[in-house]
Amino acid sequence: MNGLLTVLLVEDSATDADLVVLELCRYGFDVVPSRVDNLAGLEDALMRRWELVICALALASLSASDVIARVRAADPAVPLVVLSGTIDEVASFAPLKAGTPNVVPKSNLAQLGPLVERALAETARYRQDVAPRESGLTPPRSRIPRSTP
Repeated sequence: MNGLLTVLLVEDSATDADLVVLELCRYGFDVVPSRVDNLAGLEDALMRRWELVICALALASLSASDVIARVRAADPAVPLVVLSGTIDEVASFAPLKAGTPNVVPKSNLAQLGPLVERALAETARYRQDVAPRESGLTPPRSRIPRSTP
């Protein structure tokens, strides 16, 4: 992969965070991780810009839904992945309702690399094409077809 990938890990298990970083490196990402496990750390971390946020679904001191809401408020376009120790039908809907379709079971971290690669590509397209138009910085493309000579 190209360049460094700054990753915010919202995870209360240092071992799980290390496994995530290892898997991303195995996939080819050059990861610069930072881990937080409480609200104060999250709020401080969200003062910076991240290329990827990975959050555990089950946290001792935070709810994943609250983390997702705070991340989306800070940067609506940042790719966000939720890791679940147990995927059941009820638990897997919580991240979807909170604003992220990217849920990976901790028991199958091999899914993480391809999912992150896709999410980063989608975010790059969004930031290049959609975000400037939504903010009014770029005029919309003309819908009038060009005449051919």
